[in-house]
Amino acid sequence: ISQNPQIEASKHKGISYPIKIHLGSSNFRGIACCLRNIGPKKPLWRKKFMSTEAIQAVQCLKLAKSPSKLEQVFNSRLSRLLKADLLDTLTELQRQNELDLALK
Repeated sequence: ISQNPQIEASKHKGISYPIKIHLGSSNFRGIACCLRNIGPKKPLWRKKFMSTEAIQAVQCLKLAKSPSKLEQVFNSRLSRLLKADLLDTLTELQRQNELDLALK
């Protein structure tokens, strides 16, 4: 290791990760291992499919024709959804060109 602070590459399973080596005047300050690329942090858990409750909420919203039925679906189905499921429901309605339902 040279005396200049530098970035070296560490190989693990064929992938190189940068390792930052911090050297002081004569004291060793430490090593910081950077295992992920610099950039926006991705969510820890990504799902590819909607939950069953979100799918049922979309179906109920599309079947509800009258304002009273729509209000009933809002109170019974949509109020129970988690935030992620609610966003999935709105995204799915938008994808199916049901913008009037998504905006309500």
